[in-house]
Amino acid sequence: MQDPQIKSLLEQLKQMQNRIEEESFSQEEYKELGLSMGLSYTDWDKLEAAYQDFTARAKGYIQHGLGEEALLELQQARLIRPQGEDLALLMAQAHLICFQEKGNSSDQKAVKLWAQQQLQLNPEDQRAMQLLLQLKEEERPFRAQNAAPNFDLGRPAASRPKKEEDKRQKRINAFVSLSIVLGVLIAYLVLMPGYSSESEIEREGFPEVVAREAYSGSSQSISSRWEKGSMIAGDGEIVGLSAELETISRAEEKEFSYYLKGYFKLLSSGSGSVVAWLHYLDQNGEKLWSSPLTFDIPKGAQMGDYVAIQELHQAYGDPPPVAEILLELELVNIKETTSPMLPKSLRVFPEKLNQKYFFKAEAVASELSYNQFSNSVYHHLSLRLKQSASQSIQKLKANIIYLDQLGQPIDKQELLLLGPKDSPLSNRYPYIKAYQIKTALQNAEEIADYQIELLEIED
Repeated sequence: MQDPQIKSLLEQLKQMQNRIEEESFSQEEYKELGLSMGLSYTDWDKLEAAYQDFTARAKGYIQHGLGEEALLELQQARLIRPQGEDLALLMAQAHLICFQEKGNSSDQKAVKLWAQQQLQLNPEDQRAMQLLLQLKEEERPFRAQNAAPNFDLGRPAASRPKKEEDKRQKRINAFVSLSIVLGVLIAYLVLMPGYSSESEIEREGFPEVVAREAYSGSSQSISSRWEKGSMIAGDGEIVGLSAELETISRAEEKEFSYYLKGYFKLLSSGSGSVVAWLHYLDQNGEKLWSSPLTFDIPKGAQMGDYVAIQELHQAYGDPPPVAEILLELELVNIKETTSPMLPKSLRVFPEKLNQKYFFKAEAVASELSYNQFSNSVYHHLSLRLKQSASQSIQKLKANIIYLDQLGQPIDKQELLLLGPKDSPLSNRYPYIKAYQIKTALQNAEEIADYQIELLEIED
């Protein structure tokens, strides 16, 4: 049942929404508004976490070409933080997918408006520039080249598992609606605990298999390759690229998935971002459809480092006649950066749990920042992950333990080092990954060191 006080606040918010959009309230004004309505710091923390969930799901939907679903998530996120980092870029990407599918001029205009807004916030954002350039490429009509063909992919079966996700989404949306005012107080914050929001998004796109329901499945390798586009702004190459088609049949329902895995190898040191396209080709080399792929190069990355790539395209029905997946690097925007620290090997224990894999974690970038809204210290961490076993590690769950000057533990946070959304960690390709951890501490100077306690390792 909805709390009467929150319900009253929501009614006030509905009357204020137009004014908020027109007057472009500052973050301090949002904060004052929330405080005047009696909202608590606990409520702020909850909405901060909800914002991360919305944007994480939106990124997942964008990666899988689900524009409308992404827009629903982003509309909720905008109510929480209208000027959230990269929010305008995500809106542009989602509208682009909708334009590719339906060709509506309203989506085309929205792509331009949101991309331009992103460039106002970050004039050097190559991803936004790429979206604007894409709109001008008349020789590559959006609908013909980039929209996924209608291979009966969207026909839901009676027992389609997405319904359960829809119900869960409605519950989350209802929760956010109850506390929505507080979120608009907190812009420019990127508060993503290392495990909580990620664990939610890991389940997106992976329908639950009911154990008692009979089903059959098969998988087969398909051809994959990569090439550089004409707009490369940096240098790097793709290695270890592979693709697989997996099909599952249960009762009257069919499901298929295209998995693409690989690694981006840096040919220069620095951090930045990569924009690419995945082109799904038939046996004649003609494009059936294309989807965007973007990923970040973490701070502390050095020449020769690997960044893992794992992309999933999943739908229902019979699989389309994809004979090859082409990964095209469009923009590689890597800037020379100085790491705030020298690479440091972290202590990983217990040794008994680790003796099969000899897993190692090397910190290549580490920054602590205090957030006044959550009254907590956040740890921004880049790790180079390595292991020596013949089997690849699929899952790594751990605690990160913070120590004081005397070597005594002062805080412990659970951290999902590797999960289903990550590429497995092999002995051939160690790679780097960025994390952001919300600690329970209020003073960054208390932290003198940190170490990793392994909880689970799965191959």
